[in-house]
Amino acid sequence: MGSDLLALFQGLDLSGATLVGWSLGVLVALSAYVALRKRLSAIVLVSGIPKFIASDEYPFGLPEKEIRGMALRLKRNPVRAYEEFNRMMFSRNELDCGKYEEMESEILGSIQRPATDVALRTLEALARADMRTVLSSIRIPALLVHGERDTICLPEASKYMASLIPGSSLCLMQDTGHAPFLSRKEAFNTVLTVFLETVYGHN
Repeated sequence: MGSDLLALFQGLDLSGATLVGWSLGVLVALSAYVALRKRLSAIVLVSGIPKFIASDEYPFGLPEKEIRGMALRLKRNPVRAYEEFNRMMFSRNELDCGKYEEMESEILGSIQRPATDVALRTLEALARADMRTVLSSIRIPALLVHGERDTICLPEASKYMASLIPGSSLCLMQDTGHAPFLSRKEAFNTVLTVFLETVYGHN
C-alpha cells in the first residue's frame, strides 16, 4: 500500500502536499514517508498507531489475540463482522446521540467492503507492521489527532508518536472514538484547517 501511494504521487507529479492517514492509513503513510518526504509539506496522522500489537517495550497497542479474534469473526460472518467494527469506531455517547444511524446509511453503508481474503491478508500485515523507527526521521510539520475514547487504536499511541516526532502537534478530542472526522466533523475540520494555515499561510 505504501508503494501504491508512492506510485500515485509520482503519477500525478504531486509536490508540496499534506499527506493525511487514518487508522491503518497512518501505517501506510509512515511506510511511504521516506520515499515521499521531498514531495510533502506536512503530514497528518489520525487515530493511528506505529505498531498495532502491544509488546513489552511498546504497551500502547492491543493484544495479539485481538487480531486473531477479528480474523475469526471475518471468516464466520463477514457482514456481521463489518457491522460490529463500524459500531466499535464510536464512543457510547456518539452511538447514543442519534447520529450513528445517519452516518451508517449515508457514509458507512456506501463504503465498498474488501473481499474476505483481502481483509484477512490485511490483518496479517497489520499484525507484523512496525513503523516506530520512522517517527524520529519526520522533519516536516506534523499533526496528530486522536479520540480519547478510541478503543481500536489507543490514544496513548498518538501520545507516543508525538513524543518522537520533532515539533509535532497533538490534538486529543474528548468523548470521541476512532473516526473523529465523522462524529465530530466540525471540530475536526477546524483543527485541520488551523494546522494547514500554519503550513501554507492564510489564503
